[in-house]
Amino acid sequence: MHSYTVDSKERETIPLYLALISIVFTWLFSKYLFQPLSNMFSVSLWWIDTPAVVGFYGTIYKLFDTYFWKINFVRIVLRLKIPDLNGQWDVVLKSSYDDFREERYAKINIQQTWTRISIKFENDTSSSFSRTASIYVDDLCGVKLSYEYQNNPNVDTVDTMNMHIGFVSLRILENSSILDGEYFSNSGRKNYGRIQLKRVVAA
Repeated sequence: MHSYTVDSKERETIPLYLALISIVFTWLFSKYLFQPLSNMFSVSLWWIDTPAVVGFYGTIYKLFDTYFWKINFVRIVLRLKIPDLNGQWDVVLKSSYDDFREERYAKINIQQTWTRISIKFENDTSSSFSRTASIYVDDLCGVKLSYEYQNNPNVDTVDTMNMHIGFVSLRILENSSILDGEYFSNSGRKNYGRIQLKRVVAA
């Protein structure tokens, strides 16, 4: 998985909330665990407080980044805008390669945390993976996902296919269950086309 950029301000504000939660947890542990232990064994545990804040913050941030950000209640309370795109997607695309005459089918798997993402494409002739990505939640055209990919043909494909770099731009529709947009490949392939994704399994 690799990091992705967003135009939402939540990446700036959420860490502050998590830091405050970490301080509260540290205070509770200090009051109800560390202090009683200090009194019981007549040993000062003052040196635990600062590392405890860092430890709590790291743990809470990791849990939020991986799990909590996807929970509807958390998303509503914190007003999170970054869409959850995790899951298996069915893909239908039309390409300039055959003058858009034929629909082609593929699968895409998206793994995403609050800060990282991986987009893997696979069809009968090739596979690809994302190298960079961006999510725009305040775009005038709606919520969008854009990413650069590297495509690798299968070993048994025709000689005209070769490894290439491309770019995909998708609008996120219908409560993040449909992605619709265009793709472009670099000068080595010179292909472009329409692509639509429909989520069939959420993760």
